[in-house]
Amino acid sequence: IRYDGLNFLNTNSDPIQRKGINSSVQYSPTDATRIGVNLTYQTASFSSGSYSGKTVTTVPNILIGLHGAYQVLPKLIISANGNYVGTQFYANDDSNIANKMPAYVLFNLGFGYSPIKELSIQANIKNIFNRGYSNYGYYSSPTSYFYMPGDPRTFYINARYTF
Repeated sequence: IRYDGLNFLNTNSDPIQRKGINSSVQYSPTDATRIGVNLTYQTASFSSGSYSGKTVTTVPNILIGLHGAYQVLPKLIISANGNYVGTQFYANDDSNIANKMPAYVLFNLGFGYSPIKELSIQANIKNIFNRGYSNYGYYSSPTSYFYMPGDPRTFYINARYTF
């Protein structure tokens, strides 16, 4: 299902063929430390219809994630991750004629605390460097682009109690 901005409605897209590979490696150099990397390479193209062979919009070809966690104390963990999102075609560029949306990198930080086995408390900071980015955009001419801004630096706190 895709949004048709000209007619302001959702429509079924032509058939899409998706291919890709996901790879992940994690390593624990000590009992208190975990580090890892994730890599995704993907392609998505229309397999028939008026855009046959064209790349599907808003699908980045490359996604890379780096993550790490360190158990500071028996009940306290600090974690961090960085995520690279590659370039992608604008949402209304099914013909693949405009420039691509820029790639971006985001960094996040987290803290986890479990005072007792049943209770966990987490605090997270998304986009710690408050970087401007967008994972969705439109263009109206070869030099005029519109973006849906991504989340600025955002703080989350959650608690979980298991009965």
